[in-house]
Amino acid sequence: MGLLHLLARKSMLHDQVEADQRESRRNRARDAARMLGTVAVERQLMDEIGPSMRDGVIGQLIEQIHAFTRGMKTRGLRKGLVGQHQAAPGTFDDGWFHGHSASFNHYGCRAQKGRSGMKKSAYTLAGTTSKDGTVIGYRKSGRGPGLVVIHGAFVSGHEYERLAQALEDTFTVYVVDRRGRLYSGPQGEQYSMQKECEDAQAVLEATGASFLFGHSYGGLIALELARSASTSVAKLAVYEPAVSIGGQFPSAWMPAYKRLIEQGRDLDAFVAFIKGVGTAERLAKLPRRLLKLMLLPSQLFREGRKLRDKLPTLIMEMEEVFRHDSTVQGYSAITVETLVMAGSKSKDFMLNAARAVAAAIPDSTLELMDGLGHNAPDLFNQKEIAERLKQYFAG
Repeated sequence: MGLLHLLARKSMLHDQVEADQRESRRNRARDAARMLGTVAVERQLMDEIGPSMRDGVIGQLIEQIHAFTRGMKTRGLRKGLVGQHQAAPGTFDDGWFHGHSASFNHYGCRAQKGRSGMKKSAYTLAGTTSKDGTVIGYRKSGRGPGLVVIHGAFVSGHEYERLAQALEDTFTVYVVDRRGRLYSGPQGEQYSMQKECEDAQAVLEATGASFLFGHSYGGLIALELARSASTSVAKLAVYEPAVSIGGQFPSAWMPAYKRLIEQGRDLDAFVAFIKGVGTAERLAKLPRRLLKLMLLPSQLFREGRKLRDKLPTLIMEMEEVFRHDSTVQGYSAITVETLVMAGSKSKDFMLNAARAVAAAIPDSTLELMDGLGHNAPDLFNQKEIAERLKQYFAG
């Protein structure tokens, strides 16, 4: 009787496990269906996207939905993702502070030795003080002539680590964390383009670097610094600087963006920016509902939270872009050799700006890079950008 009892109990437990698994699958399907809506709606959204984008979008969407449901249903995972410690702006996490540094690999982890005993490619965190006393942090890697990289809006130096990795066999690369980002101080109430130029100048002086590269809003900062006759810049390169010509840079999205930020609707604000500016063209083409759905799960993860923390910084930075509208002729005062790059797949307002900048600077070269878009330096084509920068700065 004891054996039969054990066998019966084992069978019951097996049935219960299968029932639990079926219930889990049903719950996951229900969660996904609740987020996606009906199958008909999903198909309608896919039809709007078009066949050329369908597979990639579907794959990303499924992965994010599964990550979202796992995170919400697994208390430990959710606690681990949402409860991670983050350093306050202007401080160095893990006890870092101005004047100290730590070695990290290009994925944000402390550098470790591989099986061969060689260290993985690593950077060092360091910092300097700008004219107004704000700490400006930067990542240092590589060996060779100094090259300072200034990132664009809505991002930080973190997104340019792969570009730095592709450059570090030729240069000592200093990737700045602009004010308002994790390793630097806050933007401050008196934020202005002048402050950004002072920050960049402080990094150039602290590092002894004389080569400067800026992307997007970072490109605008680099141009403004060079225009001010800074003697620290020996050679300049920019990729699609955020220069507005005759009001071409989109601005209609800004009032809604400000309102959404004030209301605490961060995700809606991000969607308003993506669709309003349109430089991330593939994302901008998505229907709002699907775009918001794809972005929602990322808010649970560290990268999503880091992006959310940067949302307020965009307002004052874009106001500087609009304030400098149609001042491109001022770049005729730039005397250093300048390479102006742009991607053939970018929006017309970015291409027009690049052409106007190159036309204004006496000693400049305009290069249209075939097949590249606005986010080539930080997201998609770091190796191509790095190779061009090596040719230019080494020439």
